[in-house]
Amino acid sequence: MTKLDVVLAKVFEYALQGKAWAVEFIANRTEGKALERHEISGIEAQPIAMDVYLHEGETNGKSQSDETDEARKEREREARAEEDD
Repeated sequence: MTKLDVVLAKVFEYALQGKAWAVEFIANRTEGKALERHEISGIEAQPIAMDVYLHEGETNGKSQSDETDEARKEREREARAEEDD
């Protein structure tokens, strides 16, 4: 029996005795820790704008030449405004 086996047996024994920390320890190791989700919003529950900067060579699943929809729309608005002038 390894040292790890001895420790795990002792934790299991504590869990059977009703020790909450031991039960939680076993559950976290076998089932995984529960995810904590937090929702954050800006003023008046508006979404928060966020810029993500990647290190050189990293990608976020898109080619580095892709634009956000908002940036593309803004560029198109500017081009139309110049045409109207």
